[in-house]
Amino acid sequence: MIDCGPIGFEFTDDQGNPLDDIIFSVNTDKYDVPNQFVVNRQGNKWTVGEYLIKYRAYLIRYPTAWDTYLEQPFNVTIIEPLPGDFIFNVPPMWLDELEDKFLVLGDNLVYPFGAKVNTYGDEVNVDIDITSIRPFSNYESEINTFSLRGDGMSRLELGIHKVIINVSYVDPRGRLQNFSNFFYVHIIEDPSFIDLIKGESADPNYIEEEKWLGLTFFEP
Repeated sequence: MIDCGPIGFEFTDDQGNPLDDIIFSVNTDKYDVPNQFVVNRQGNKWTVGEYLIKYRAYLIRYPTAWDTYLEQPFNVTIIEPLPGDFIFNVPPMWLDELEDKFLVLGDNLVYPFGAKVNTYGDEVNVDIDITSIRPFSNYESEINTFSLRGDGMSRLELGIHKVIINVSYVDPRGRLQNFSNFFYVHIIEDPSFIDLIKGESADPNYIEEEKWLGLTFFEP
């Protein structure tokens, strides 16, 4: 037996003309399937149509010594996608609608995010990134709810704490999708300050800003 080496393949249209390498390619990477005929991902409507493809097999070491042709071409048809074929990878609606939370020191907070699914109805992975008040925080994956326990908090927890939400899922084409958003937890001591922090005045007569020139006298 004589080893003539590997066999190569050459793909052309039915007239023997080279194929458009934007539309078609042949995978020759040694780590993948050798001589694999590939229809590339299309992003232009001008590629829509019918293509008749032929190929020949030959000895790579002796390209002119022997070859064989496919007698009948095979057909490749590229069509426009239907509306349901489009893949829209967007974050879950609740991730885009996160709101800051205001908490009086010592009180509890329960924040349900919403349905833990993506636009395809599949469950997503949720990761909560929080460090400063982690000992008091809890995330219930089954109901997609974030909570804080007020008991045990001290004045050291007063202030603004950033909570980062990371969401990931694999889309219908097998691609990993990652999204992230955040909200702030404001922990305060005086509940009367909540409206002020939100930018609203609890007292309609509250003066936000006053400017004047000269002296001002206040009577006791």
